[in-house]
Amino acid sequence: MNPRIGYDSAMAKYPPGPSRPETSPWLNGDARALYDHYYSRLAGIAMTRYRWDGLPDSIDPMRLEYALVLQGGLAAFTHLRQGAKLGDGQTEAELGRFAVGKAVYGGGQLDDLFNPARYTTYGPNGFGGITFTTTKPVEEWAGVPIWGDSARMDYDGQTIRMFANRLARASLVVDVNMAATTRGVVVVAESQDELLTQQTAMETALSGLPTIVAKEQIVANMKALNLGVHPETVERSHVVAMRLWNEALTALGVQAGAAEKEERLTDDEVQAIRGAVQAVRRRTLMPRKLAAQQINRRYFDAKEVVQVVDQW
Repeated sequence: MNPRIGYDSAMAKYPPGPSRPETSPWLNGDARALYDHYYSRLAGIAMTRYRWDGLPDSIDPMRLEYALVLQGGLAAFTHLRQGAKLGDGQTEAELGRFAVGKAVYGGGQLDDLFNPARYTTYGPNGFGGITFTTTKPVEEWAGVPIWGDSARMDYDGQTIRMFANRLARASLVVDVNMAATTRGVVVVAESQDELLTQQTAMETALSGLPTIVAKEQIVANMKALNLGVHPETVERSHVVAMRLWNEALTALGVQAGAAEKEERLTDDEVQAIRGAVQAVRRRTLMPRKLAAQQINRRYFDAKEVVQVVDQW
């Protein structure tokens, strides 16, 4: 598989449907649950950054964003009708059915600007949708490719997987440190009767009585188990996890709550934070807007029917 998104030279090896997100091999149990949680949160945020207005009723905008964010960053807007894959002009718009879905590119064909020019969509049952090229004028295309990233890389998907891993690890550290601050008590007993005596003394100690009467040996056999984790360590590790969450949101182009209040930051620091968010927004918003323009030129007589709106 080529590292550039959606490319497969054989055009038949790309997994057709959504699969369980890949994670690091160390993730299991609670760590795996934490990963799934952060993966879902980040994916939901990324899929709701932009709103598609004017799409035909047959197209689910969330499935479109799902393909762009979690299925490789490439989708295609096509038209289907019974008896023919494509039609012409107004007849096509009235009698056909528009569709959008995950796509791949390949075959080595390029247009005059050295962009990929051959695309294949996936049908409901996987591979085997429509194959079209973009070497002709837009008005003659049999479909419109929709890229999720200006660099044509799987930016959103890679970002979500990476930060879900990091956040799961950070949250697990917080939980382990928090559990380690609870100082347990080790009771040493040499016989069953002595164990019962120690247990009674322990229950009395934990009952909240201000005074406890016990033999010296009983008290000597009770020792606190200190794992050496100071409560401040929990707070510091939690702060790191919160900063990591803010970093993840910034990487997805979403304004995050700053670690420090903005009034405590200099103007340059505030602008730097906002500039990082805006840079990512441009990277992911511009290819969507370009696709909307091409869809309108191809299917709606260049009228502004389909539009992409930034919701943040």
